[in-house]
Amino acid sequence: ALAPVFVHMFGLDWQSKAAVVAVTVFFPVVVNVVRGLLEIDPRLLDLMRSYAASDRLVFAKARVPNALPFFFNALKLGTTLAMIGAIVGEFFGATGKGLGFRIQIEAGRFGFDIVWAAIIVASTLGIAWFGLVAWLERRFTAWHVSLRE
Repeated sequence: ALAPVFVHMFGLDWQSKAAVVAVTVFFPVVVNVVRGLLEIDPRLLDLMRSYAASDRLVFAKARVPNALPFFFNALKLGTTLAMIGAIVGEFFGATGKGLGFRIQIEAGRFGFDIVWAAIIVASTLGIAWFGLVAWLERRFTAWHVSLRE
């Protein structure tokens, strides 16, 4: 709903599309990361305190590893929302290129073969980004209980 406002504020250049993507992605990513940093086993914090660990050490050795699954979940959600946000941003701020522009123009011309081709390209890009983040998640959080099966 804010895409036309951003196009009016930032013009037809890439900044309006970046603003749409940033607003679309910001809140889900922040909520997931903050939840991951705060949702930690109190016994682990007690153990770290009993060893007189500094706040920096607690953050690096307890909070960040605990937050990694949440972080990767946020990235998977963010990549999907970024694709959607970029295409929606191009609907309203089209400069002659981009998938959103192509979908909008060809739908108006009844060129549904090109519309479907653009949708398939967008879907493939979204799946590829999601797959890359899922691969990174398996690589960096293999120790986590959710990936043991």
